[in-house]
Amino acid sequence: MSISRYKLNSKKGNAIIDSLTALSIIVVFALITIFGYSLLGDLNADFQANEEFTNVTKDHFNTMEENYPSNFDWLFLTMLVLLFVSTVVFSYLIGAYPVFFIISIVLVIVLLFVGGLLSNAYEDVMADSTISASAFPITNWVMTNLLVVVLVFAIGIGLALYGSNRQGGGF
Repeated sequence: MSISRYKLNSKKGNAIIDSLTALSIIVVFALITIFGYSLLGDLNADFQANEEFTNVTKDHFNTMEENYPSNFDWLFLTMLVLLFVSTVVFSYLIGAYPVFFIISIVLVIVLLFVGGLLSNAYEDVMADSTISASAFPITNWVMTNLLVVVLVFAIGIGLALYGSNRQGGGF
């Protein structure tokens, strides 16, 4: 028997990696969106005070600032749904052996712990009065309930990964 026979040539137990990637994308996008809104507010105030710009240009910039929260809030929700669907579909197409299920359960607990820490860190950062996270109700709900969102992601990916009967995988 050669060692290469036991070498893992494909990603079999990727539920944790996919969930961790999705979690990272969600957190980074939420923080960039909210801090971008704070930056846009500061820029708009400077823009409105500048006498070199016409009133039409100032109105357009003001409208852009007013529409920013709702546009990016819905973009966040769309990204979240598309990310969930794509990771579930890709996990289904991979297939895995049931042995990886036990390892994945242990790693999901670690992932839930990380999700809880990130949710608490988000709440601490958003407690600052200069940051207006309340303008993003969907993003704020997802980030404060990140533990539940991570659990839904992990369960969906796990069911798709271990529920398929491809390549000897499934139950």
